Amino acid sequence: PHRAGRRLHGSLVVTLRSRLALMVGLAVAVSMIAVAIGAGTATRVFLLREVDGFLDQRAREITAGGFTGSRFDPVDPRRRGPGGFPVRLDAVTQVVTEAGIARNLFGDVVLPVTEVDLEVASGERPPTKQDADGLDGAHYRVITTPIEGGAVQIGRDLEEIDSAVQSVRRLLFFFGLIGTALAALVAWMIATRATAPVRRLTAAAEQVAETKELDPDIEVEGNDEVGRLASSFREMLSSLSISKAQQQRLVMDASHELRTPLTSLRTNLEVLQRTPDIAADDRRELMSDLEFEVTELSNLVGELVDLATDADTATELSEAFDLAEMVAELAERTQRRTGRRVEIHVDGDSTVTAARGEVERAVLNLLDNADKFSPAGAPLAVHVAERSVAVRDHGPGVADEDKPHVFDRFFRSTSARSKPGSGLGLSIVAQVARHHGGTTFVRDAEGDGAVIGFTIGPDPSSANQAGPMPAG
Repeated sequence: PHRAGRRLHGSLVVTLRSRLALMVGLAVAVSMIAVAIGAGTATRVFLLREVDGFLDQRAREITAGGFTGSRFDPVDPRRRGPGGFPVRLDAVTQVVTEAGIARNLFGDVVLPVTEVDLEVASGERPPTKQDADGLDGAHYRVITTPIEGGAVQIGRDLEEIDSAVQSVRRLLFFFGLIGTALAALVAWMIATRATAPVRRLTAAAEQVAETKELDPDIEVEGNDEVGRLASSFREMLSSLSISKAQQQRLVMDASHELRTPLTSLRTNLEVLQRTPDIAADDRRELMSDLEFEVTELSNLVGELVDLATDADTATELSEAFDLAEMVAELAERTQRRTGRRVEIHVDGDSTVTAARGEVERAVLNLLDNADKFSPAGAPLAVHVAERSVAVRDHGPGVADEDKPHVFDRFFRSTSARSKPGSGLGLSIVAQVARHHGGTTFVRDAEGDGAVIGFTIGPDPSSANQAGPMPAG
């Protein structure tokens, strides 16, 4: 199917080039036909103008002699007519009487007599010019001029003019065919060159469809529409590649993290099934372990769902609230749950505009992380400054080489491998901070422990530069 699709795409590109060549060739052909018709028509008009001038001159010569219809007799074409009547072989001269009788002065009636000619002969119409087919089959240009007692018709054979016009048109049509072929060839060459980036882009798309690899080599040439399209396509593939890698890493890490609680649950359930008469104390211990593992599993699933929902697509509306008041509520909740004292220190105005639910989750994760690493009985300290929250613990601190990875998904430092949790809590903090245009930070605390926090909005001057946390 992929090869068939490639042939289909290739045929589409060829069709595009063919269409361009055909359209250009057709445009040139239509132009040449129009030129040929126009040139032929213009040539005929110009030559007919010369013929009309000749006929007018000959008509003036005849009418200037004062001849009448009764004086017109057939004459020998080798000499002039009676009384010097100007009869020559370069034109056909025919007399039409008022009664409609036509006489060719050379002895043969050649020119047709129409109603218009009769009206001219009777004096009802002025001189007229028209094209007419003679009785001999020839094509004439005829002028009919009134004289006393009738009218005189003078016709000039148009065979030479018609032949000249046809020759001009044939010549133009011939060169038009050559021009059309050359234009189509040039258009094909230009279209081939112009569509080369499109063909390369098509080949890259086909490669992605066939191999599922999102890193094809796409060459970007120029800054025109095709170049911008190739650049956008490459950036899109790069984003898809990063997204795909993140998804694969998330799935791999999630499967690894889920395996531990599931294995523990399976083991404890098997023990309960195999030993139905287990001692009450052992049963309570197993049930306690099961409850703990279920809780851990529920927390892990919840964190995975939060991470799977990109923060950039969050739909929770922002609202204005007092960050210090929210932290105080969460600190009280943490104290009730853990029995650990939580101290709060507020600097400056703590009013922010943010998604309250997301910020609550981030602060709770910071408090849970600090509780996990602090020894029993040690207090926690929360520092609330302008659009920032920082939590200090009294644990072993964070090694310098681990600080860049603290907010990575599923990251567990060496000292934290034995601690409960999935390693997703701080990554959710980072996600909330990014959603609100803020940052995260981690630094060593004075004495012992670490300070970990985040900002909301642009990094305020007090975020990473906040004064030393109280010793607690």
